[in-house]
Amino acid sequence: MNEEFRRPVVVFDLDDTLYSERDYVLSGFRAVGAFLDSDEAAEKMISSWETGKDPYAAIGADGEETARLLGHYRSHFPEISLRPGAEETLRVLRESGVAMAIVTDGRSVSQRQKLKALGLERYVAPDMIFISEEVGEPKTGGKALRAIVSRYPEASGFFFVGDDPAKDFVVPNRMGWTTICLTGDAGNIHSQDFGQTAGGDPQISVDRLPEILPLIIKD
Repeated sequence: MNEEFRRPVVVFDLDDTLYSERDYVLSGFRAVGAFLDSDEAAEKMISSWETGKDPYAAIGADGEETARLLGHYRSHFPEISLRPGAEETLRVLRESGVAMAIVTDGRSVSQRQKLKALGLERYVAPDMIFISEEVGEPKTGGKALRAIVSRYPEASGFFFVGDDPAKDFVVPNRMGWTTICLTGDAGNIHSQDFGQTAGGDPQISVDRLPEILPLIIKD
């Protein structure tokens, strides 16, 4: 508990917010192709996935082989990078004394590899990173957000920055946080269907991450 902290707290989703999840998927298929020593396999998987088909069936993998290749996909060290403007945003928030956290759904091994590849430990303290498999519930359960509030009970405000109205904003809206949606594009894994989830719409939408800065830093 940090009762003396009276500045804002900003919580980021990870996938399709701080980086493009599509890039991670393509990186994973290329890693599987390299594991199989087959560029052709990687291209078949990518083409199949992009048309909504089973990428593992596309290379003739049976159930046992699929499980083995999935394990490699999930544990690979990805070739991904932060979204344009993300590095600047994180740097300015840190220099302004804003506390930051990441709350993300996913498997521990996959999400940890993403965090390392993106260098996010430079900006977010280890105890402010919450991964659903480690927490024991998805972000919609609220456990991670409640832990953050307990850690900073006197914060001047809480902000959640995400991309998925189906999952990201329901709980922070209920808790009275300011919710901000990064508008996606055709490359986003999840569609941004506003109005489809009760309480799930964000209060604010932005096109680029640096646009959140004047909303959070007031002095």
